[in-house]
Amino acid sequence: MTMLAVSLRANFFKIICFKQYNYPLIIESYGRRDGISMFSTCNYYLQTGTSPENEAQPAPKKYKNPVDWLPFAWHRRPMFNIFEQSGDLVKNIEFDPNWCKPDFELSEELKSADDQVKKIFSLSTASKSEVKEVCRRNLLKRIQRHPHDFDSLEVKIALKTLQVRSLFEHKILKWQEVKGGRIILPIIIQKRNKLLNQLRIIDNERFCWLLKELQLEYTPEPLQFHYEKYCKKWDLRRLTKEYCEKTIADKKAAYHEALKEQQ
Repeated sequence: MTMLAVSLRANFFKIICFKQYNYPLIIESYGRRDGISMFSTCNYYLQTGTSPENEAQPAPKKYKNPVDWLPFAWHRRPMFNIFEQSGDLVKNIEFDPNWCKPDFELSEELKSADDQVKKIFSLSTASKSEVKEVCRRNLLKRIQRHPHDFDSLEVKIALKTLQVRSLFEHKILKWQEVKGGRIILPIIIQKRNKLLNQLRIIDNERFCWLLKELQLEYTPEPLQFHYEKYCKKWDLRRLTKEYCEKTIADKKAAYHEALKEQQ
């Protein structure tokens, strides 16, 4: 009987256990063997989540090398969220669905056509590339100083902003990132911030106007500021130093109060 059970477990069952949180344990059985009939499929869902009374509370974070023995709490710094901290107040490309497709706005026949024909040549039936092209042209008309202005700082910033929001919109609508978007987005935003800083130094009035026009937020970096690579060891040393300084200050204050009472 034991060998039969081992045989059944080895040949009839397939166990798939997902490592993600709250995923089920699925057990599947197949076919007929040794004259014993089995169910075609058998799914057993094993709940791996928290208990019902603790569902509202987030699970405690576990680290490979815990530091519970320290007199202060330590948690790893959250990663930089480029989606929330890019400085864009608007995450999508705004357009009117009744706008014409690119190069059709000059057609005189389309202006006198019926509503069904206008709908076919409108952005409501256009592709993503056509929508981006129309938005790019309208944005340049608002930002350009003259019709042949394509190399100014304002135009470069506007085009990079359009590219950033296109990637954001793709993630919001499709619930997925463009291939390489996690690498492309920080590079584009960093280049845009560099151009914004140059424009702020050259012409602060136009810089403020451009931020309002593009609905952006920009905070310049402080002087002599440099990024440091995040490291757990140095973070713990910093927290330890702050804890020691605070302890020394508290003991000095308590000793000072005790001396005051003795006078």
